[in-house]
Amino acid sequence: TSAHLSKSPELMCIVFLFLVLSSNSAKAQLGVFMGGNISDVRHDKLLLNENGIPNNKPLPGYFTGLSFQFYPFHSQDKISFIIDVLFNKKGYKQQLLDTTFVRRLNYISLPLQVNYDFTSRFSMNTGVEFSALMLPITVFKEYDNSYRQSDISLTIGANYRVSDECNLFTRFNYGVYPILDYYKIDNIGNIIPVKDIRNINLMIGVKFNIIYEKICRKIPHSIRTCAVVGLCQRRGVFCYH
Repeated sequence: TSAHLSKSPELMCIVFLFLVLSSNSAKAQLGVFMGGNISDVRHDKLLLNENGIPNNKPLPGYFTGLSFQFYPFHSQDKISFIIDVLFNKKGYKQQLLDTTFVRRLNYISLPLQVNYDFTSRFSMNTGVEFSALMLPITVFKEYDNSYRQSDISLTIGANYRVSDECNLFTRFNYGVYPILDYYKIDNIGNIIPVKDIRNINLMIGVKFNIIYEKICRKIPHSIRTCAVVGLCQRRGVFCYH
């Protein structure tokens, strides 16, 4: 599994380029987004203090990136696909005695999501996020190489369209694979593999659309006039009859 994950950055680029180049046949939105996040990790009793109580704490961060959303089905204008490319500062804090240590994990991520418009303003999406780890920033440099170079998360999110140019959104990322992978030696010399700690990440942000071309609902023959079509085109909405 690790070998497959290590190839994920190349796979992410190939998938993204393919979708962008094939987007001429589907109407799309292109935007930039940014916001803040809260990150932490879940674990199997690896991060405990001297009393056996988990000593990891949430860590605030930020993210920014590009979003590409396209509507491939002319007859299903509520369904779209979203591909993001983003820089996301994740990580966690760990309390050891009276000192708090920060484990900062910076990722370049490519979420692939399916979006459904419940109303003209509210939508939800879900999918999978592939991430490549940049250089970890931790106090204990000897452990930096113990973190996996890639990660996979499940995502679920919600969007609120303020206007054609601006969306508010939130997204929760739930890490699937352990990001800490190393070996330790116990008191009698046994080699013990350690595979633990999974990312969790809550994002809240705003997206500004640079290009807004959305499929509109089919217009009945009785009201299909040049004026109606012209109105759709002025709003950046393309109708299919």
